[in-house]
Amino acid sequence: RYPEHDHHLAVTLEVLKPDVRGIPGKDELLALNQLCDALTHHLGGLAVPAARETGNGLRAAHFFVKASPGLDALVRRFADKQ
Repeated sequence: RYPEHDHHLAVTLEVLKPDVRGIPGKDELLALNQLCDALTHHLGGLAVPAARETGNGLRAAHFFVKASPGLDALVRRFADKQ
């Protein structure tokens, strides 16, 4: 579907207040979703969201990405702003 987006990027975040199953509460889940949406917007045309996984106290956002020499720096700049 996205032949130019032939690499995988996973960004993993720690859930701050997981329940006994490692799942965030409603407010934290909303904040995690907003953060993943903001990252998607920040990456622009370089990335296509593929999936989000939540469990064991972690949230992983998966993207299909285009090869780009500046991708690492772009993700780091986003993380530094958070």
